[in-house]
Formats: sequence, structure tokens, C-alpha cells
Amino acid sequence: MKPIKILDTTLREGQQAVHPKKPSQGIVFTRDEQIKIAKLLIEFGIDYIEIASPVDSKFSKNTYSRIINLPREKTKILVHCRCHKADILEALSINPDGINLFIGTSKYNLLGNKRTFKKAVALAKESIMLIKSINPKIFIRLSAEDIFRTSRGNLLKFILETKDMVNRFGLPDTTGVAVPEEIHEIVTQIKRITKGVDLEFHGHNDRGLGLANSLAAYKAGVSVLDSTILGIGERNGIASLSGLIAVVFSKNNNWLSRNYNLKMLPKIDSTVARILRIKVPHNMPITAPGAFSHVAGVHVNAMQANPRSYQLLNAATFGRKTKTSIVSSVMGKTFVLKKAEKEKRVLTKHEAQKIASRIREEMKINGKVNGARLKKFMFG
Repeated sequence: MKPIKILDTTLREGQQAVHPKKPSQGIVFTRDEQIKIAKLLIEFGIDYIEIASPVDSKFSKNTYSRIINLPREKTKILVHCRCHKADILEALSINPDGINLFIGTSKYNLLGNKRTFKKAVALAKESIMLIKSINPKIFIRLSAEDIFRTSRGNLLKFILETKDMVNRFGLPDTTGVAVPEEIHEIVTQIKRITKGVDLEFHGHNDRGLGLANSLAAYKAGVSVLDSTILGIGERNGIASLSGLIAVVFSKNNNWLSRNYNLKMLPKIDSTVARILRIKVPHNMPITAPGAFSHVAGVHVNAMQANPRSYQLLNAATFGRKTKTSIVSSVMGKTFVLKKAEKEKRVLTKHEAQKIASRIREEMKINGKVNGARLKKFMFG
């Protein structure tokens, strides 16, 4: 499949999330934290970093100016911006690489913002022309917010009236309403009428489909996918950076390995987790503590013979290690034999099986087996 580019919006979408430790507050990164995150993403080789509009405060303007001035070769910094004159002028004043315009087009969004569809189209076009009058060469992306609840007729009309004015068209599943089949159908249709214009997908996770929908968009021909570190964002967040790499990696591993510093993913996720005072989620692809750990006896035994028996991705690619020495209530004799080998002890398979059985029993009764108890079981 063709190469993909990734836009990380942790510094914009991520700061629209509820704080996992403080449900009555939103996530707010300090200036130093934002710069630290940006530096990590630049070192990773991210294609685009999206920042929020600097119109809200002098603090934001100063912070984003410093991020834009960070040393970088590949990464482009883009400002997420409403179709408002004041927002656009402030965004342009900090000299970003591009402007990411957005405006709602669904009946729900239009009602909430008290404007008609005709007015939304007019505002989008006026905003694009204003940007070009000030900086004719700057990159412009335009997103029709909530496109998957926008009538198909209005969506196509919006695109047809603006596609020749922008470099990229954004397709945000703003409320997480879409399913992969629908994503594929709509992206395919839009591609037919936007030849020469890149498409970008932004998938919210309200129904747990953020990653599946991103993969569907990629397969249909979208060239840019949005993510955040740990998937943080409004409500249930969006596709996570690690998750996005995992789902695309199996389709295009050589290209990803050449273009991104994949071994940085654990550091990126753990850094943001520490900032938020949480642990990396147990089900986070690639970077979760147990992402490459194998517990069941059948699995562990098979992994000794063939490391790909129960593992799709190579842990070393991401700076991780595969683990098979996990004490559990479903472990088998292979665990015991490996432990014995490490201690330079010799056990028969029959002896190892009996020891494993005793350890499993202890785990089921007490929920744990400490180191001293484990050695006693194994070596008396």
C-alpha cells in the first residue's frame, strides 16, 4: 500500500480532553511540557504537528511561536483555525507552515452555530481568500466538521466549491458516528472528485472505532491520518499514535521503519503518561506494559519454537523485548524449565510440570507468588 503521513494533534485535540485524574478539569500542558512533547514528536519524525489557535491568549501565542521556531527538518507546524478573521490573522502572525481551517457542515453543527449551510460555504471561501491575500504560498487544509452527519449532497457541494482553493481536504468523523464500510465508501467517492488534492482523516473514538476507521480511510486512499499520543482528545479521544503505527505497520512496515524513529514510541507514550500522572493504558498497542508479554503455557511453549507463533509485531522494532517468563495461574512447564536453566539447575519435564501445577494452584488461591515462595516451589 502507498506511504502514509501522520498529523499529531496532541497539542490541540489532546488539550480538549478531560483530565484522567481530574474529571472536572480539562488537560492543560504547561509551556515546557508542550515544547517537550513537540521535541519528542520532531525527533520521532512526525510529518505534521497541529497546534491550537493562538488567538485565545498571549501565553498560547508565545508558546506556539517557540514551538514553530524549534529546529526541525521534516516536521511541519500547522495551526488549527476557525473561519474567523481574527483567528486567521493571529495564526498567520506566528508564521506557521500552514493553516488548518475548519467549519461545521452537518445540520446539527449548523444549528448549534446558528448559521446556514450557504453561510458556512461562504465563510470557508472568504477565509481561504483572506489567507491567500496575506500569504499566497502558505499551505491550507479545509475540514468540513462532522462530515459523516452532513447530507451527502451538501458534503459534495461543499467540496466541489472549495477543492480548487486548498492543498488538502480534511474528513473528520467528529462524533465517531461512522463505521469502516461507510468511511471507505465516502472516501472513495470524494477521491473521484478531488483529484490532485490530498485527503486527511480524523477519527474520533466514541464507539471504539477510531483506529478501525483510520485503517479504512488509509485503504481507501487517504494520504494523512490524525492521531494523538495515548489517543487523548474530546470525549473518548481519537486514534492513538501508537495504535495508528500498529495498524498501518502490518500494511506498510518498510516505509514506516524508514521514515519514523519507531523505537521512540515507548518514550513518547510514557512521557505524556507521566505528565498526566497515569500509567500507559494496559491495552495501548506497542507501548502497553504487556504488549509483548506471553503468559499462557501453550503460548509460551510455542513462542520458544517460533517467535511469531503468537505475536504479529517484532518487539525489537519498537525498542521493546518479548517476555515469556510471567508467573500466572495459566503458566506451564516451559516457564519452570527456563527459570531452572537460568539458575543452572536441571529439571526433567515431568518435574517441571509438577512444579508448574503447584505454582498455578498457589496463584489461584492467593493471587500471587513472591520470589522466595517461587524458589521454594522450584528448588526446595
